[in-house]
This record gives sequence, C-alpha cells and structure tokens, in this order.
Amino acid sequence: MNINNLGNGQILKNYKELCTTLEIKSTTNGITKNKQLEELKLYCNYEKQGNKFVIKEIYETPIDPVLTIDDLLKTKNNKYIKLLANIIVEYLYNNPDEVKEVPISRLFVMLGITNTNYNSANYYRKELSQLYDIRLASIYYFYSNTRMEFKSIIERCLNNLKNRRVLNWYKVVMIKDERTKQLYKADKETEKFIIDTEKEALQYLNLNNMYELMKDRKKLKEFNKIIYKETNINYFYAYDLVIGEKALKIEYNNIQEYKENLNKLIIDRTTKIFNKDKYKLFENDYKLLNDILINFANKEVILSDLQNKHTNNIKDYNSSREMLNEKYRQEQKELKSIFFDIYDIQ
Repeated sequence: MNINNLGNGQILKNYKELCTTLEIKSTTNGITKNKQLEELKLYCNYEKQGNKFVIKEIYETPIDPVLTIDDLLKTKNNKYIKLLANIIVEYLYNNPDEVKEVPISRLFVMLGITNTNYNSANYYRKELSQLYDIRLASIYYFYSNTRMEFKSIIERCLNNLKNRRVLNWYKVVMIKDERTKQLYKADKETEKFIIDTEKEALQYLNLNNMYELMKDRKKLKEFNKIIYKETNINYFYAYDLVIGEKALKIEYNNIQEYKENLNKLIIDRTTKIFNKDKYKLFENDYKLLNDILINFANKEVILSDLQNKHTNNIKDYNSSREMLNEKYRQEQKELKSIFFDIYDIQ
C-alpha cells in the first residue's frame, strides 16, 4: 500500500481508483476489501461520500494497529501470546525470590487480565451481590465463563515460554495447613487421592468434566462439600515453574510491557461474551462486574468491604436469611427462561 501517492484533500472517485492510486489489487471479496480500508485508516483520515473517497488528512506517524482479543485467542497465531508471555518473563526476572509455585490468580493480575478484586471477590459472591445490587446468578455465571477462558490464555503463554526454552511448567496442587497457615506442595500420593476424589464427585453429580461443573452453581456448591468432607484438605491448583536463569535474562533484555493493553482486550472480550440479546436484561450487571473485577485501571480494593459485609451477614443471618433466599429465588425464576439452555437453575 503506497501511501505516498495520496495527498491531503485528494478526491478519488471510487474504490477502483483508490486501489490504483495505492498500488494494491482491487477485489470483490467483502472481507478482503474491508481489511484494505481498515489498513488505510492507520495512515490517513478519509471520508466516504457515496462512491468517492475524500482524503482529509495524511498522518505523519501511522497509527499502531489495535489488537483484538480474538487475535489473541487464534490457535494458529502465537504473535500476541508471545507478547503476553513477555510480561511473565518480566515478572519472573524482577521477583526471583517469590517465584516457586505460582497461583493461577496471581498470574491473572500479573498479566493485567484482572485487577486484585477478581480473586478475593470470588470468596464473597453474596456480599458482592449485596454491596453493588448485582444478581447473584449473574456473578456465578460471570465467574464460570471468564475463569476458564483466562486459564486458557495463561497456559498458552506458559507453553510459549516452554517452547522458547525459558522454563518448564507443571500444574501442581498446593495445600494450606489450617493450623500453621503455611502453604506446601502436595506429594504424589496426596495428589492422586485428590484426583480420585474429584473424579468420584463428578461421577456422583452426573458430570463429565470440570467445565460442566463450573456452569452449575448448585452442583459446584455440592461438589466442594463432597471434596472437603472426603479429603479434609484445603487445597488449590498452581503452576510450578522451573526457570533457566540465563535463559530468563536473555528474554528479559528483549521484551516490553503490555499489561494495560491486554487488560483493555480482556474487557472487550468479556463485553463481547455478554453482549448478546439474551443477556440484555443484565447488561448493567456485567458492565459493573467488568469495572469492579477486571478493569486494571481500577485501583480500589474492595476486600475489606466484602469481609465487613460478610461479618455483618453472619450477625444478621437469622433475620435476613429468608429475605435473601426469597430475593435469590425470584432472580432464579427471572433468569431461568433466559439461561435454561445453558445451565439448569433449580
């Protein structure tokens, strides 16, 4: 595309003349044509007047193309995954003493996928609903959709670094000692026991995999009860990273930060997920959840508010229980007609 052939105020009578001027091939393929016109917007400001193209301004410096989250998730396109993996390199390089077994939630924040509220609010969903007047069912569905997609991005980044010979990674089970509050990695026998227990719980609940479980609030709650009753272990999954120190330094010298840009892409993605007609009734809920839990520019930490609300809920439990349950039952009825094809609300 030869932009040097264009000038400010120039008028081109139609698309064919535009292509001739730019020295590009004209096409009848709508997708290809749109890509050409989108690329042109990076170099100049133009206006369509019927079939005519009026060149309003030639930019001195071309605009950097805006990435989309769909670009990021394309299976065959690792260009943007590499950029995200570079953020992990930067963190590992700057925090060598902290990096052993990295919780998935920390990687969410590290990459700018979410803010710090995302993980902590997951443990206070009812309080989040009360504080911001958001339907509880909306919160459950928000987490079940976003968490699976975010984990997919993380693991593609780790595989990218593995292929670049920066590190090896393994998914591990971390156990929290309730008495000492210390974290330690589960041994193989404990991990086997947890895997067997999770599989038996899925089979008992007539579920095939964890993805199906995450979509069903009622069964998720029952699953967690079964696991804790059978194992009596407080555990979570993390990534064990084995890092080459020299390899890490080599990569670190060649990277740039992309955290804010990624966060904008993630917001675009979650907006797109919930920007369908069947979600229109709850559009404001999802916008607010995006701002509270995802937007990296939001520096407000709400954990103490949620904890205080949780404490008050315990105090007021008997008096408010029936009112809250009735409120949620009404929400379920409202949502059932919309989500019946996605997950069953009893």
